[in-house]
Parts: sequence; C-alpha cells; structure tokens
Amino acid sequence: MIRLLVLLMTVFSTSCFVESRTAIAAPGSNPSATSRPKNTQLPKRRRAKSAKQSPARRGFQKRREDVSLSTATLPQEISFVGKLLKQRAYRAILTKANRLLASDPVNSNLHAARIVGCRHFGDHACIAQSYDEAKPSTALDLLREVARADALRHTGQAQEAARIRRALFVENARPQRRITLLTELALDLLAASQLEDAHDTAWQAIALDPESPDAWALVARVEAATGRFEEAESYLWLADRLGRPSLPLAIARTEVLVSSGDPHEAVTAALRPTIIQRKSLEHTILRYRAFLATGLYAEVLDDAHETTWRLGNELWHPHLMAAVGEALALDGQAEEAGALAVRLAATCPESAPAQAAAQAIHRHLASSQSHP
Repeated sequence: MIRLLVLLMTVFSTSCFVESRTAIAAPGSNPSATSRPKNTQLPKRRRAKSAKQSPARRGFQKRREDVSLSTATLPQEISFVGKLLKQRAYRAILTKANRLLASDPVNSNLHAARIVGCRHFGDHACIAQSYDEAKPSTALDLLREVARADALRHTGQAQEAARIRRALFVENARPQRRITLLTELALDLLAASQLEDAHDTAWQAIALDPESPDAWALVARVEAATGRFEEAESYLWLADRLGRPSLPLAIARTEVLVSSGDPHEAVTAALRPTIIQRKSLEHTILRYRAFLATGLYAEVLDDAHETTWRLGNELWHPHLMAAVGEALALDGQAEEAGALAVRLAATCPESAPAQAAAQAIHRHLASSQSHP
C-alpha cells in the first residue's frame, strides 16, 4: 500500500513537472516538440552515435564535461589539475601541489589545488591549513568550498558545513550539481541532528527533478536515518523504476540494508563493486561496514590494499582507517590494529567520530585478549 501511494505521488509530481516544462514553450509552438526534440532534428552521424551509448556511458561523459567546465580557465601554475581531475589522480594533484608550494608557499592557486587533493584522502587538517591561503583564489572555488564543508562536518561543525552548502546551492544552477549539493546538505543536517530540515531538503531534490534516481535515493537515506526502513525501501524501489544506473542509488541501497539490520543483503549488493563504486569514498565505507557486520574481515583487509585511498602506502581517510582498524582487531592482528588506532587518534584530534573509532578498536583488542 505504501509503495502504491508513493508511486501515485511520483506519477503526479512527474506529470506536473512535465506540464511546467511544456507550459513555458513559445506561444504557437508545439509544446511536445519544445520539451523533447525529435531525433530527426539531429544529424545522422550524431544520432547513430547517441543510440549506441549506454546510460552509464552518457552519465560518465556528463561528469567529465562538468569537470572540464569547472577547470577550463585554470591559472597556468595549476593547469595540471584539469587533466588529473578527469583521471581522478588525486594523489598526483596533492604531490605536485606540495612540491610547487615548497618554492611558492603563499600561492593561493596552489593552496586551492592542495585542498582538492587533501579532500580525497580525508586530510581535514590539511584542508584547514590551506583554506585561508586559498581563499583569495577564484580557481577551483566550488571544489575548495565543498572540501571545507566536508572537513567541518567530520570535525563536529555540521551546522557550519550546512551553511556553506546552502550558499553553494544558491550559486550553482546546473540541475545535477544542485542535486549533489542537496544530498551533501541533507547529510550535514543529519549529522547536526536536524532531521526535519534533512527531510525537507531531500524532498526539495525531488521537486528539482522528480525523474532523478539520485533524488529518490536521497529520500531513502533520510528515511532510513530516522528509522523508517519500510518507507526507505519503497523509495529505493521507485528509484529503480526509473531504470537509470546511479552511484548515489547504489550507495543508498547499501546504507539502507546495513542500517536496517540486513548486512548480508548489503554484501550481496556490494561484493563486486564497479570501478566507479570502488573510487567512491561513501560506497567503500559502506561496503566495509557490511563486511564487518557479517564477519568478512578479510574482505575489508584485501580491499583496503587498493591504492586509490593510500598516500605514502598508508590509509589517510579517518573512516577508512576506522574500518580497517576494526577489521584488523577482529581478525586477531593486534599489533597492526593498535598502531592504526594510535595513528587515527593522532591525525584526527578534532574529529569525535575518529576518536570514538580509535577507542572502539582498543575495546575490540581488549575483548579479544580477555577471550582468546
């Protein structure tokens, strides 16, 4: 019954959305032709190429176009960032920015590039160190502010993170980018325990694009965060009905399954991640949570050898360090687990979740020693 009601709501909102788009057609024009041009209007060669592209491929190209647009006019000293961003070579960005900063330590553009690299590895102290130096630069300003908001959320300042995210939402008009910003804003609000605001934000994403699986995935995550797992499953079902591949949808499904106490299903869904999922921090963290909940400690440790998240052959993101430390402790590798817990606490002194995770690793070690 809940799914039926939600489906009816979706159909109604989608039809309203389509009507609103056709209503702005020029007087005397054909609304359907305005809202969806016929294929005959495209050159044959372009039409043939488009027909061969899968939805996943089109989505990948769109993400690359967004990156290209955001880095098209980079200053000369950080022109390398555009190419490396397309390749998702964050380690190379960070390494080159640090090397150039050694001879030009107050260059705001280089500090902005450094922040982009630090964000990938969850080095919140690095972001804080470079933020004031990077502010005069207009290069990479969106990525810089997103990194700043992420760092604030993870260090217990979720309300300030939400303030930054709201400002970014107002300033960025691209629909897909706005849904991404709303997703992060909702996560900021959940971290700040502002559940009603998070709920309103999720439905704002639906109003923005009721045909987006990412928007429905966000609603599902917010519902799961408030313990409404049946409703969350219904919204995941609606997102599936749209028939488009989506990384946020895969993340939402894994999170809902883990949160609702069904980690075995989460493992089934996440055991063989795609390349895009492997490069997603959120999906990786949730995979590890599912593996830990089902006793698959070796899966976490094997997966953690991926170089994507390593800098100097060491993990840096606190959430990944916490998961790997717990896996080491539960797998009986006490020395390695203890060392990782100490490093986690030392590198993230202002992060309450990181400190709690380090203490949890120590508790696992104490428990395993008392019950050999």
